Amino acid sequence: MKHLYILILLSFFLFQPLNAQSWEGQAIGILPNNYGVFDISIVDENIVWAIAYDRSTGSGIPLDHITKVLKTTDGGLTWESFDIEEAEGRISFDIEAFDSSTAFITTQDHTTRHFLVRLKV
Repeated sequence: MKHLYILILLSFFLFQPLNAQSWEGQAIGILPNNYGVFDISIVDENIVWAIAYDRSTGSGIPLDHITKVLKTTDGGLTWESFDIEEAEGRISFDIEAFDSSTAFITTQDHTTRHFLVRLKV
């Protein structure tokens, strides 16, 4: 009987990886190679926004740095990318989305001043 319990326990652990979750890439190739996603905001199962920045900037923020925002309204099947010209020369750390057309981002410039930018797309 003891061996049966051990066999059942082992079979549970051996077959558990077959039911494990897996990652699926999203928005692959939509950003330039040097950009990375810093934050995401999920409105619901279909609407997701993300903020991206140029990782090659090092410790300083170039005056011509362009913040990019990604958005999907179909659960990640398709993505749109937007350059946020109002945030030029700033880096963005946070995005908070409210619906498919409205989000807010926080930005910081090279003088450490902080800004809040409303996006309507």
